[in-house]
Amino acid sequence: MIGTIRKHSAWLWWFIAVATVVSFIFWGLGPSARVGGGMAPGDRGSLYGQKITDEDYENCKREFYIFYWFQSHNWPDKNPSFTAAEMDQQIYLRLMLSRKAKSLGIHVSDDSAAGAAMTMLNRVNDNGQPLSVRTFEQQILEQEYVDGRPLDDSDFERFIRDDLGIEQLMEIMGMAGNFITPGQAADMYRLEHQEFRTHAVFFSASNYLAKVP
Repeated sequence: MIGTIRKHSAWLWWFIAVATVVSFIFWGLGPSARVGGGMAPGDRGSLYGQKITDEDYENCKREFYIFYWFQSHNWPDKNPSFTAAEMDQQIYLRLMLSRKAKSLGIHVSDDSAAGAAMTMLNRVNDNGQPLSVRTFEQQILEQEYVDGRPLDDSDFERFIRDDLGIEQLMEIMGMAGNFITPGQAADMYRLEHQEFRTHAVFFSASNYLAKVP
């Protein structure tokens, strides 16, 4: 298996298993704004009182693609068992966590981001050698198109920074390896008038890797 995750306790990759009864509707919109019982086109709701723009959603989607690759060495759109609904849930959960980290003032320095990127790539085996940044960008990132645009180094940098922010959020809130109750999740999510009931399980990297051959 690809060794993409630091195994010591400071690095928490989060793997979210969602056993869910979730209503991703009623995002603080009036009945006239809903189409067919869902959201109006172009309206992605709000988090912590701030509107989710198309750019916010698309950036997070591109980050999730990279996250997924480091977990499985494959892209989510190449996995026939990974549904669009599941991807949408993961994107919103990642967006929620990264926004929460930013709202708490969690800052990722340039040195921390650069170090994390090199650590991740050094743990990816490329014919017996660590994967170089150039190889990763040209042979992996730029070969994957998300909504018609190839992934690039700016997506990778944003992914690294948000992931480190999420890691620090997990450490601050003590969530690694614990259940987040529906009440806690709803309190964090704060999507205006959204009906949200879910159990999210966060595993530390060491626990996750120990179970993967």
